[in-house]
Amino acid sequence: MSSHSHDSCSPDLERDLRVTGQLPPAQETTIPDLGELGTTTAAAEITQLSTANIKRDLIDLSHKIPVLVLIGNSLQARYPELKNELSQLAATAQLTWSLALVDPDRAPEIATQFRPRQMPVVYAVVGATSVSSFEPGLPGIELGDWLEDVLAHHATKLPGLSPAESPAESPAESPAEKQSQQTADPRLWQAAEAVNAGDFGEALELYAQLLAENPQDRTLLQAQAAVSVLKRVQESDRGVDPIAQSEAHPDDVKWALLAADVFVMLDQPLEGVEKLSGMLNAQPHNAELRARLRDLLFLVDPQDPRAASARAQLAAATFN
Repeated sequence: MSSHSHDSCSPDLERDLRVTGQLPPAQETTIPDLGELGTTTAAAEITQLSTANIKRDLIDLSHKIPVLVLIGNSLQARYPELKNELSQLAATAQLTWSLALVDPDRAPEIATQFRPRQMPVVYAVVGATSVSSFEPGLPGIELGDWLEDVLAHHATKLPGLSPAESPAESPAESPAEKQSQQTADPRLWQAAEAVNAGDFGEALELYAQLLAENPQDRTLLQAQAAVSVLKRVQESDRGVDPIAQSEAHPDDVKWALLAADVFVMLDQPLEGVEKLSGMLNAQPHNAELRARLRDLLFLVDPQDPRAASARAQLAAATFN
């Protein structure tokens, strides 16, 4: 398997988002979704978009209700008024549509996808496609009329939200419980931003802090494992193909560990798990091998038979 290139740290936003779970992997395995750490599955009236939550709060949601995307920030003269008006409308819309905010300074990779001619600007997104835009200041076009036209032409074609996605409050839900559900630890956002900036070390420090408080949180463990892969690959020699080297040196743990990381980068984490679990047969007492296999198991579907076999093998190597 030496035909693929190993340039895993070259800038590739889509690849890095897939590895860290911010976009779905190319195959059936599941890698952690950093954008959903500490959050509920309910849709929100107003959301601040980032690469960590764009799939859930824009792409997926726009297949159910229209999403208005406001691009701009408070440094622009018309932005505060436009944001205030849209926020008030969104608050009374009962989630027949949702408002997503994009700060072009904090999330330039999202803003540039829309290719705005000016800012601030509002886009209507339906089915993951921009169907209309509103530029404040153009004569003869009012925001309310534009929004009404968008909803009349597109909202009725969408299925709306399911009860599970609606933020309806449970009668038994206390104010403290509601606040706890709605408030995510700011370190989760900071970690996601660090990943997007390529500062994997900072993200890992934040996950270590969070895990010290919640050591059994599987989602945090998944995120830590995924970002650890990114950090190791970032620091590796990109002129060498670890998969080919591991095949050429099947008893070398170093190459097996590096090859497993590359399999994760290629959206094939189960191949990495199998690589390490196969080596564990011959070297059951290798602590580094056991620890790495334990981490990679967080990145695969726990119901997959290959993952179950690897877990059993890991348990046998650990406790025998």
